[in-house]
Amino acid sequence: MKHRLTNLAFLIWLIAVLILSVFPDNEALAEGPLSFDKHGYFQHVVAYAAGMGIGYYSTIFDRRWKIGMVVLLWGIGLEAAQYWLPYRSFNLFDIFANVAGCTFIFIPLEYFLRKI
Repeated sequence: MKHRLTNLAFLIWLIAVLILSVFPDNEALAEGPLSFDKHGYFQHVVAYAAGMGIGYYSTIFDRRWKIGMVVLLWGIGLEAAQYWLPYRSFNLFDIFANVAGCTFIFIPLEYFLRKI
């Protein structure tokens, strides 16, 4: 049951990030509580750290590094798709933020917490 919930949570995360990545930007977010991050890099780090954390405990793949690759490729693919959307823009720094979010979670989980 636990693994089904994490698998479902990971699929929900994939869909949520897809929706947030293809809909028009909401300028209100840049003026609200996250105004310190007007480019959204912090949001990218948090979103992809969450996806990596959820995916790490899912059982979709037999190896955890495969989940890491799925999360990374999902972020790169969605960012690349934004190049062709008239109301979005491709930003290489968004990809760096996605990679940072994945890395900040994957390394501690893989090398420290797994050994406990």
